[in-house]
Amino acid sequence: MVGSTQRFQLSRVRSLFAWVAVLLFLCPGLSAQVPRLTIWIVADQFRADYLQYYESDFGTRGLRRMQSEGASFRRMRFQYGATFTAPGAATLATGAYPETHGIVANSWYDKQSGHMIHAVGSKQLPTPVALSGSTLADELNLATAGQSRIVAIADDPRLAVLLAGHRPLACLWRGAEGELRSSAYYTPMPQWVAEFAAANPIATESRREWRAIGAADGVPPLRVLAGDRYLDYYLASPFAVEDIFGLARTAIEREHLGRDSVPDLLILGLGAPGLLGLETGAYSPLMRDLAVRLDADIASLLAWLEDSELLEETAIVFTAAHGIPPQTTDIARANLPGGSVVGDRVAQGINLALEIFPRVQVEKYVFPFVSFNVAFGAMPAETRERVVRTAGAAALEFPGVEAYYAPEASSAVGGNYRRLERGFYAGRSGDLVLSYAPFYAEHYGDGRGTSSGSPHVYDTDVPLLLFGRWFRPGISDNVADAASLAPTLARLLGTAQPSGAHGQVLTEALRLTDPARVGPPLPASR
Repeated sequence: MVGSTQRFQLSRVRSLFAWVAVLLFLCPGLSAQVPRLTIWIVADQFRADYLQYYESDFGTRGLRRMQSEGASFRRMRFQYGATFTAPGAATLATGAYPETHGIVANSWYDKQSGHMIHAVGSKQLPTPVALSGSTLADELNLATAGQSRIVAIADDPRLAVLLAGHRPLACLWRGAEGELRSSAYYTPMPQWVAEFAAANPIATESRREWRAIGAADGVPPLRVLAGDRYLDYYLASPFAVEDIFGLARTAIEREHLGRDSVPDLLILGLGAPGLLGLETGAYSPLMRDLAVRLDADIASLLAWLEDSELLEETAIVFTAAHGIPPQTTDIARANLPGGSVVGDRVAQGINLALEIFPRVQVEKYVFPFVSFNVAFGAMPAETRERVVRTAGAAALEFPGVEAYYAPEASSAVGGNYRRLERGFYAGRSGDLVLSYAPFYAEHYGDGRGTSSGSPHVYDTDVPLLLFGRWFRPGISDNVADAASLAPTLARLLGTAQPSGAHGQVLTEALRLTDPARVGPPLPASR
């Protein structure tokens, strides 16, 4: 017969188990021991093939270590057309595509105001208000009742603002003069930011040499940072990347990130590869050296985390917001079809074709979006379709214009149709979207430079590396969907998925049960 004391003790045990069950149900991440700190590194531009192209130049303790000890996807793909910085960052943050999150390009034309609208608002007061839905960071904030410390640091406000979401602890980027800044939308900048800036000045009035890593004495520098171009060259250099990682270590120390049971998130946006890619294209001695030095910076961060006894409780994610094509001169030397498209001439050609519709003309063309004047919107649906087909056919007459898309009509077929459709958000994507053929980009007057923004793999495909004891080691040739990263990290952190997410959790990369158990390797390509 059970006595009253035993019944009381049994009741307490049952109550304890009931509370544990409730906690595990409400906070499923607790059962998987979520990382105390997640460091999310997003390069503005880092092509999928760089991991193999520069592999022999990398050390063993940076990107190669993340590949060998973590879950690695050789290719993660942004499956929409306008592959620019802002849409890439928004897709990574929300697990959705532009058709849902609304960030269709770095900027777009607004018919009502007659002005260009930047993806994060004005340069003086960047905000995420144009972003539709929540981000991974927002969901982490909700799940922990604001107790998670979320810090975003980037050279480019688009990376910082769109990845950090609406209410991070700190959101930092470089201003027009290279200064570290935030905006009134966020909380005031912590004191440690000013202290770091004072200790690490950019010193635009000085002269700084960018020498190739491992270069012999007497070899000329790759680039000299000096004069009026100092800041431009700095922001596209490994020195800017080094400073981001220096700020990261300072943030971890001063904000005590990863030091308690509430999961924290540190976001690092590296703008330098994107700026350099726009100037030199995918392959250049400068790009090689930047990638090799980034690898060394990651190795130093991993070593520092080990020394700080934080690495075991830290998950590290590395990916990029888009890729970049080769320089047009490189394409010509390889005898590949390609070149540049002069957007003004395309708009003029469309207007000539539209003379059969007396009231309609192109009001603005900013690749890839063609905006007609207000008369277009007032037309009956069948007339709008005729306008679109006429304008699209005229655009296709220009070498390099491959396809057009609009809700009324499209020349794109198959996967290209779906990619263009995913990138369309009414009111921001103009009235007609143009897609260029492989190795064609917008014309730059001085004959230099290139641009991302195409639906081709050199722009859409980036690597994805997931490092930490929560991930199954292995390298996969399966192509991951870029919209799957936010849901996967939400599963890792035990939070709800972002509100508009439609990507699938990359379950093959996660250890979903006992984190101490080594799971099977990632599947090979199918």
